[in-house]
Amino acid sequence: MKKVLVLMLVLGMASLANAGLVLTIGGNPAADMEVLAGTVLNFSLVSDTDSSLSYIDVLQGGGAFTLGVVTQGSAVGDLGSVSQPYDNGIGAMEIVATQAWSSTGQAGLILTGTLTIDGPEPVVVQLWDNAIGYDAPATTATISVVPEPATLAILGLGALMLRRKK
Repeated sequence: MKKVLVLMLVLGMASLANAGLVLTIGGNPAADMEVLAGTVLNFSLVSDTDSSLSYIDVLQGGGAFTLGVVTQGSAVGDLGSVSQPYDNGIGAMEIVATQAWSSTGQAGLILTGTLTIDGPEPVVVQLWDNAIGYDAPATTATISVVPEPATLAILGLGALMLRRKK
């Protein structure tokens, strides 16, 4: 358990160091996590600079998901924009956020939205930041689905029954 907490802390700190953009999922800096099928996660993108172009890609690593309506934050400014999720044609749903290069663009909240994890396979969320280039994502988080406790209990009972028959 300690190793998992340390890993989450390290990944969280690494995401905070990336070019002024912080992607949070479920209220925490984006990091690998496990959830139950059907879990709805809130996500947000915050910037500490006043001009940036960023993309959030949600990839089906075999896992099913639903992206809810994305709401534009005040930091986008009067010339910026935030797209609704769309299929980018290469296997990912994408959200494009452009902060304004104007007097009204500012540091702060760029966007918020919801992500429902339907399972059963993992879903990968990536943040791409124009300020550091597109060679690799600034942040990557894999959201895995774990079976609900009742399913695990039934599997365990089945294993015990198989063992008794031998």
